[in-house]
Amino acid sequence: PPLPPPLPAAPALRYCMMFWLPYFFTKHIGMAASTSAMVATLFDVAGVLGSITSGILADSVYEGRMLAVVQPFIIATALALGGWAALCSFEAGGPPIYGGALHVLAMGLVGFLIAGPDGVLGGAAARNLCDYANVSDGSVAASASGLVNGCGSIGAILQGSLAASLVDVAGWSGLFGTLGAAMLVTTLTLRTAVAVETKAMDERKTR
Repeated sequence: PPLPPPLPAAPALRYCMMFWLPYFFTKHIGMAASTSAMVATLFDVAGVLGSITSGILADSVYEGRMLAVVQPFIIATALALGGWAALCSFEAGGPPIYGGALHVLAMGLVGFLIAGPDGVLGGAAARNLCDYANVSDGSVAASASGLVNGCGSIGAILQGSLAASLVDVAGWSGLFGTLGAAMLVTTLTLRTAVAVETKAMDERKTR
């Protein structure tokens, strides 16, 4: 099952947040540039915690099924982004609610939720699927990993111009809403890969 279709969404989201969050907190919240840069680093701090949490869940709850744990995290990311978009729409150009504290919480939640899926999909997922398909040629797994990461890089490159256009046309709510919709599409395209992983893991248990 091909993984490349959903891959651009996860790294594109992370790169978009890393590049645009300081600007968002400066322009939308009104923070000083130095403060906004420091606040934006919480996105990566939360991501570290999210990666650890997803790994623990994969081992303790999902019995080693990494792709299976990715799906609920991505769905939760989509919902968090939808809530963030709604918050921006509700403020509608007015002062940020609670001085922008809700935006900081939304940012941290998104960072926490997306880090695990980004790490799995850009890392071991392609190699594991080759293993599940009993592909013994290491060059095939390496090629699959390269293809996946190459597709992810395309998303990371495109997000720069696309994010700027979305903010100009639809505001920050449009950007966050579009990213949330991309996460939902990702869950749909991952279903086949999750099914392959589940079948392979179940077969190994019966051996």
